[in-house]
Amino acid sequence: PPGGGGRVVSVGSELCLHASFDWQDLNRKEGFDAYMQSKLCNLLHIEELHRRHGGAPARLRAACVDPGEANTDIVRHFPMGWAIKIFLRFMPASLTSQRTCKEGADSAVYCATCGDEEAASFSGRFVRDRKLFA
Repeated sequence: PPGGGGRVVSVGSELCLHASFDWQDLNRKEGFDAYMQSKLCNLLHIEELHRRHGGAPARLRAACVDPGEANTDIVRHFPMGWAIKIFLRFMPASLTSQRTCKEGADSAVYCATCGDEEAASFSGRFVRDRKLFA
């Protein structure tokens, strides 16, 4: 990246703000709770990377990016995912706020390639639409 420092960009979701840890099943692999827990882990990992290495001479920059509601096939992993897909197919795009995959990827690519000053402002934080979020 311009400016010389290393970058770590993790994909999160604002749903992580509603997640809780199931300490009895940290390796949960199924269901919506597992998705939210995994996104919370992504954010906590980014915060810890920044805490440990963000001020180091190597200037590691780490950001967690929420792509928004991108039109992907992620619901295939959710219980009743088939019903969600049918529901979304008949919903007007203006009501679902769905983005294209390219639009969803924009903030992640930006955080990985922006100048060091901008990356420093995002480091250890949650980003959406190229701005700090939450």
